Amino acid sequence: MAREARIALHSTKPTTPAGAAKLLRFIADFLDEDDVVNDIWVADMIGDSIRNAVAVLEREARS
Repeated sequence: MAREARIALHSTKPTTPAGAAKLLRFIADFLDEDDVVNDIWVADMIGDSIRNAVAVLEREARS
């Protein structure tokens, strides 16, 4: 993805809960890419933590 497009996506302000969840998932996937986070001990955990939080929010939204 082009640098400008990534900047635009990271700058997006969601207007719906679904949009917020999609943005969080995008950020989680971005953080999972190689060389984005310099700490090998937490690099994979950050994206997973975000996705786990999104799953809770989505589950609560369906209740």
